[in-house]
This record gives sequence, C-alpha cells and structure tokens, in this order.
Amino acid sequence: MSGGGWEDEVRGRLYAARTLSIVGHLDDARATAAAAELWTLDASGDAPVTVLMSLHGGSVRATLALVDAFDIVGVELRAVCLGAIVGPPVVAFSAAATRLAGSNARFVLREEWRNFTGSASELDAAARQADADYRQLLARLADATKGRRSVGDVLLDFEHGRALGASEALEYGIVGALLADDERIGPSPKRGPLGFSPG
Repeated sequence: MSGGGWEDEVRGRLYAARTLSIVGHLDDARATAAAAELWTLDASGDAPVTVLMSLHGGSVRATLALVDAFDIVGVELRAVCLGAIVGPPVVAFSAAATRLAGSNARFVLREEWRNFTGSASELDAAARQADADYRQLLARLADATKGRRSVGDVLLDFEHGRALGASEALEYGIVGALLADDERIGPSPKRGPLGFSPG
C-alpha cells in the first residue's frame, strides 16, 4: 500500500472511532480541514469526539478559527496532547472541554513571527488587527486556566517562550488531567490491525 493509502486507512479507522488527528503546523488549510471533520462527526452522533493534537507552531488566525470550531460543536471534545504543542495552538488545545496529556507531553508558550506586506495604511491596519487577534488569544488562554493565570501572566510567558512539562501544564491550568501510563485513548478495548478498533 502506498504512503497515501496507508494514511487514508489510518485516518478512516480513527474517524470510525470518532477520533481525528491534527498534526504538524496549524495553518488556515489545516484548521479548515479539522473543522470540517469535526462538524461532520458532531452531526453523525452524540458520543464524545477525541482530538489528537501534536502541533509545532501555527498562526494566530488559524488557532482562533479552530477555537471557534471547538466552541460550536455540540458534543463533548476530548483533546489529547501527543508529544508537544508549540505556540498559539496551545490555546486551541485549551478550548476543549476535556484536556488530557501523557506524562511526557510538552507545551511551549511563544509568539509566532508575523510578516506584513502592502502600503503604509495597509500595514497599519494589518498590525492593528494582528494585535487585536493576539490579545484575544491570550485572554482565551487566561480564561482556560480558571483564574490561575492572568492575561498579563500569559503575555509574559508567550514573550519569554515558556516551556512546560505535563505536570507544569497541569498546574498552570492548560491540562485538565494526566493520562495514566496504561490508559487507553480509544473507545474500545478490542483492537484490530494497527492498534485501532475494528471498523
């Protein structure tokens, strides 16, 4: 089976188990695709949806778009950090109702580099909008910590690129609970090929 075919097989098995994965760099295209899959699963049943996340950077706009998608889904969302989530996508993870991480998970709070082009007036408008989006992002993460961190705290942490291990992220308020070493993410104890539940 070709690489693409294998990836389609894995995605299909995850999808059948009401699970989707968001991996890589969170750009507009990846956020749009994840939102479409999420809304399709939302419309197909009332059981919780698990979102596996391993994201190494992403734009503020794409992150806010994914946060909006998480907010309007009617079923419970269980976000699981696999490996690391770096930059703005940490806020998308924090938008899920249930937030889980393995003991070796890592979260890095840092800004993404922003480039603007255009005339002076266009640059000014773009910079103002980017600043407003960034403030919205920081406020959302502060809210997710349920009073443990202020917007000012989050701002400083993003400016300094603060890295958090799983236990530190739990204390910070980003993670809701740590997965036990023997805890399964999937919905069924029966496994087929590749470790996924039979379709």
